[in-house]
Amino acid sequence: MSLLFKIELWSADQNRVEELLGELGGYTLAKAAFDAAEDLYPGKPITIRQGARIIQKTDSVR
Repeated sequence: MSLLFKIELWSADQNRVEELLGELGGYTLAKAAFDAAEDLYPGKPITIRQGARIIQKTDSVR
């Protein structure tokens, strides 16, 4: 069983996920969704997560 890649928009204080932007089965689609989310939410903390592992995050994520 493979875990889905989740695209998450975090609260400004980064203590909670504000919105789940997408759940995708493959990294290529997840990366495209992440890139689009960066354009839609400039400066906001966004991550690609697979299970507990953070795959990628915007520069604004600590």
